[in-house]
Amino acid sequence: VGGRRGPAHGWKWRSARRVIAPTAEDVGRLVVDPLYRSTPQVGSKRDSQEPLQVLILGEANICRSPLAEALLRAELASLGLQDIVGVSSKAVQDFAVGEGIHDSVPEACRIASVPAPDEGHKARLWTPEWDVCDYDLIVVVDRYVAADAMKEVAVWDTIQKEVEYCSKIRGLYEFGTARAEIEDPLYGNAGGEEEAAALARALAQLRPATRGLAAALAAAVSSSHSSAVEPLAPSATAAAREESLKKALESMLEGMGDFDWDKPPMLRQRGGGGAAAAAAGVVPRLE
Repeated sequence: VGGRRGPAHGWKWRSARRVIAPTAEDVGRLVVDPLYRSTPQVGSKRDSQEPLQVLILGEANICRSPLAEALLRAELASLGLQDIVGVSSKAVQDFAVGEGIHDSVPEACRIASVPAPDEGHKARLWTPEWDVCDYDLIVVVDRYVAADAMKEVAVWDTIQKEVEYCSKIRGLYEFGTARAEIEDPLYGNAGGEEEAAALARALAQLRPATRGLAAALAAAVSSSHSSAVEPLAPSATAAAREESLKKALESMLEGMGDFDWDKPPMLRQRGGGGAAAAAAGVVPRLE
């Protein structure tokens, strides 16, 4: 195979003239060497230091995701989990980065008597290579956002067989009573009464979803103590407690089964899930 293509094209081709027929391993190692845009970064760029961290992803981070962040914070506080679970929100698209909450959101919150997002909120773009490591759970508001997130993360599960980053991504709507995706009230920028009605519907979906998520997190926190072989003593280190909480959350997510997202047709044709699917380059199927 001759010639070379630069990083901008995603692949680098090396000369591989051999006298004998190459094996599959030779082909993978010598002929095609994939160049990936980024890789997961183990470290910490998260906003706060609570043992468990939840990231809510929306399209632009100016409406649904900051609303969900505010609602989830309030639900967690009502359960006494504000010092155990941290919550942040970000966008998967960059067209509103740096902008504040949409003008119609505070009034919608006042009418619905729910907590409004922080007045100083500014839309932020997520950084997949950091966020998949810094956050223990990433929830998305709809399948379009799920697809945007999964396309960034799924490739790492095929490269690093010992991890399953995709298993951290779930739909926020999975925790609601109707299990319906959260409507985008700003789609089409209708404005006026139509937009106000759409915001009211979105809030009606977000409230049970965030309440259900908070309850699930509370159950995971509780099980982190009861499922331990030896209950953690008050003197247990912060690292030991955090590890116990993370394992309980992982167990909860595993118990939820596969997550249904709008995967490309090539992936839909493949079966399986979990570690075996990751090893085969398949993202787990979502229900």
